[in-house]
Amino acid sequence: MPWEELTEEEKCMIHWLEKSYHGIEWNSGDIPYHRLQQVLQIFTRGVKKIFVKGEQKALWLKNYLPNTLISNVEDLGCPPLENIKSNKNYFCLHHQLSIRRKPACAVHNALSIRAWLLNYLSGKFSQDEVD
Repeated sequence: MPWEELTEEEKCMIHWLEKSYHGIEWNSGDIPYHRLQQVLQIFTRGVKKIFVKGEQKALWLKNYLPNTLISNVEDLGCPPLENIKSNKNYFCLHHQLSIRRKPACAVHNALSIRAWLLNYLSGKFSQDEVD
């Protein structure tokens, strides 16, 4: 929804969320839906498989990328983001301004899921090698 169409009360609530909760601006990263499939195809050119967290996200992406295998890491046993322990600290200058809770940074989340997935896959391959 365009910012101009929001009520003053909604704008006030959004400003509070941006400053005090998640630190993500209202229009951060927006692209028009009519360009979404084209953008996704450009960024995934040559990619055979994409891992995502969440069934809804996996189904949604399958509609836009029908020729790409989309796998939900939750089907592999991936825990909630809060429970993923990553030994790599990622400091996001854009979202670290949140003072009330841990900021919601997509890059941090993606790196945490990647670390979990690599750990999962390395354990799986080492088990296969033993068997």
